[in-house]
Amino acid sequence: MNATDEKRLFFGFEVRCPWPEGFPKARLLDPAHRHLTVAFLGKTSMEKVQNLLPDMPKPPMVLGRVAVFDKCLFLPPKAARVVAYHPQFATEDDPLFAYQKTLTAFLETHGYTFEKRRFLPHVTMGRRPFDREEWENFFAPLPLFYSSLHLYESLGNSQYKSIWSLPLKLPFIEIEHVADIAFHVFGQTEEEVHLNAQMALCFECPSLLKFVQFEKLYNRIEEIVIQLNEMVTKGDQSEGTPFKAVSFHGEMERTKDGLYMWEMIVDV
Repeated sequence: MNATDEKRLFFGFEVRCPWPEGFPKARLLDPAHRHLTVAFLGKTSMEKVQNLLPDMPKPPMVLGRVAVFDKCLFLPPKAARVVAYHPQFATEDDPLFAYQKTLTAFLETHGYTFEKRRFLPHVTMGRRPFDREEWENFFAPLPLFYSSLHLYESLGNSQYKSIWSLPLKLPFIEIEHVADIAFHVFGQTEEEVHLNAQMALCFECPSLLKFVQFEKLYNRIEEIVIQLNEMVTKGDQSEGTPFKAVSFHGEMERTKDGLYMWEMIVDV
């Protein structure tokens, strides 16, 4: 192995979240560098990894997946060096877990080794020094989604550079609309459109997370809009929201790549 070819590399998904303006003290990662690691390679030959990319198993999902940051983690538990946020996924069988196993198994056939412990998805927020109690008191649930897969190079000092990417489509995209907020919301199923519509609202108003319906998801626009407006009403009664209502607007469409799509308009 050529020593000049060695880099600290890992595979991870980029993470998007409506991050708060400020955090407790720590050596914080820049929002653009926050990620969800699925396979840490360590110091390795860049050329070797690049040669593996064409045959590497690709993620089974074509669409970024939503989740909720539900708690703070301090890792490793006995002598924490890192404060991280833990994502709770909408379903226990989120494809991230199966893909992490598939990817690491492939890499093991090419000489890489990984710790034989249960995969714990997390997003590093900062490194020590930090005050654990301060972070625990500050924490509040936040919506997120993970999207494109990257091969990252660790540059040191919590700086990372993407040197290869495999894009995933976004679960929702905010679009311009006169006087209102509007989104194109996507899903591989109509029910996933309902879930992603709820999470789009939560990106604008994270306090709505407590009213998200994860299990009973609808496939008809009328039922979806009724449930979204129930969320808005409960949120308004609880803490207030920037929304008036979700409009009864549009139909579920199919995109060229086979996804379902709905244009959601929100009166503000």
